[in-house]
Amino acid sequence: THDVRVREVDGQLEADLHIEVAPDLSLAEAHRRALDLIAAVRAENPAVRAVNTHLEAPETTVQVEREVTAERPDLVARIQSIAESYVGAGNCHGIRLYQPPPPAPLNVVLHCVFPADQAISTVHEQSAVLERALRQAIPGLGRVLIHADPAPSAGD
Repeated sequence: THDVRVREVDGQLEADLHIEVAPDLSLAEAHRRALDLIAAVRAENPAVRAVNTHLEAPETTVQVEREVTAERPDLVARIQSIAESYVGAGNCHGIRLYQPPPPAPLNVVLHCVFPADQAISTVHEQSAVLERALRQAIPGLGRVLIHADPAPSAGD
């Protein structure tokens, strides 16, 4: 499962989640498995009054992309500048640019250093803010993956 969200409505809990099943599984069998999971969730936590599911098949094909990092030093520098304005100078590295077959947009991977003791929820939010800033400054980006690295401790 992924994209699990829980909300409170009138004092009761509801959960939404995506369930990945084999691509060749029939809808009937996938639905039966979803019902089994829903029953297990509700048995474990009776406060959950509803579980809403979205069935999907995981991506099973490998996307062919061409790395274009060396061809776009201007864009790499711009991404680095934007990222470092959020995470601090020297805290962004490993920027890679990938071009799927046109007309698909350019995909970006970058590594950013965050304080090692920072809560993952905070790191995730800061990464989301950075992603939004990149998308605003560079319209038309495809996937943006920000890999969070812990800052080395003083003894490292």
